[in-house]
Amino acid sequence: MGFLLRMFRVAILSIFIVGCATSPKGPLLLQEQLEHPSTITLPIIENEAGLLLVKAELPGGIQGRFIVDTGATLTSIYPKLQKRLGLSLMERTSIRIHGMIATRLRPLTKLQGLTLDGQVLPEMQIVIIPEEYTSESTKTKF
Repeated sequence: MGFLLRMFRVAILSIFIVGCATSPKGPLLLQEQLEHPSTITLPIIENEAGLLLVKAELPGGIQGRFIVDTGATLTSIYPKLQKRLGLSLMERTSIRIHGMIATRLRPLTKLQGLTLDGQVLPEMQIVIIPEEYTSESTKTKF
């Protein structure tokens, strides 16, 4: 019994030490992040539905507004915009998205040339989400 208890303690201690080794060095300060050269500060627009929007420019000079989803880990667009921009789907690549009602696999594409406040962002992967999950009050048209 003593041997098993020692092994359990060693395992727990090992996990703790590995966890400590991968943690960041000190807390991230908001002021430092705001002053970082890669940080873009944008004016926020609130629409009638209470959604937060930012102005953006897409490739080809298409200007519009993006919904700010603070809980999202990936930028998303609707299939109509994907087709309008001529973006092809990444082969054999999809991502599971979690909505309020369902979870589904959705295709990915790559977007180049998204501009925020005059700064062109690097190429990014974006997910194509179905438009049928939106209500008329939350749609933002480009």
